[in-house]
Amino acid sequence: MVMAVCVLTLMGSWASGQTGDGSASSILAGPWTFDVAPYLWLPVPSGTVTIGDRTAHLDHDLGDTLDLLWDGNFSVIGGMGRVEARKGHLLFTTNVVYLHIDEQEKFNALGVKTEVPFNYLNTEFGAGYRLATWSSPASLRPSVSVDALAGGRYVSLQPGITVTGPRGREVDVERDVDWLEPYIGGRGLLTLAERFTVGVQGDIGGFGAGSQFTWNVEGVFLYRVAHVVSLGLGYRALDVNYHRGSGATRVKFDMLIHGPLLGAVFHF
Repeated sequence: MVMAVCVLTLMGSWASGQTGDGSASSILAGPWTFDVAPYLWLPVPSGTVTIGDRTAHLDHDLGDTLDLLWDGNFSVIGGMGRVEARKGHLLFTTNVVYLHIDEQEKFNALGVKTEVPFNYLNTEFGAGYRLATWSSPASLRPSVSVDALAGGRYVSLQPGITVTGPRGREVDVERDVDWLEPYIGGRGLLTLAERFTVGVQGDIGGFGAGSQFTWNVEGVFLYRVAHVVSLGLGYRALDVNYHRGSGATRVKFDMLIHGPLLGAVFHF
């Protein structure tokens, strides 16, 4: 976490040096602005869950997930909420991601059914610095801005594996784990016109301090329908590689979760 803050400070100092004005008044120029962004996310899981000596696999694409949803064999809830405050070059952000995934029926050739439910709650808090903005004097031409980001995440994970034999005998194992980890990342915003904006954000985290490694990439297209409201459509991919313990206490969660998202941004 300390390293991430130092990187942000150095990058901010470099950007200030480029403009020739690193004063606190220039960094904090302008009023406070706030964005509140609720999103719905259709997550598509692909990976492995291991609890003790039992391992279950998920391997879906978007078409598979939609088919399972229509058939009633897949229960999924995905949601995100972001609140961001900005003043001048500085920004502060919180982001909450909640996922509930339960593949209810997966039979093998021997008639054994495997159910793989898990709940994932990710509470993120961080800060950022606007490194640079490039814009044209013409208001209708594109402008580009780049932000550096760093912070931490608290993750609560509840994975489970339920195996049912052909005679109905059931074995159920589940765990409840949580961890705190740092992350560093960046974001770019491309304003195509007054109402159209494209945003791309990515980060990496974990580094063995919580998960072994986590990466996250998100792209969103925003259309401002009113002064205080924008509609957003995008795609997000989140990869989590976490493991701890051994033998009967072993928990391993190696999962790529991706899918489309739809939401809105309220500007204040």
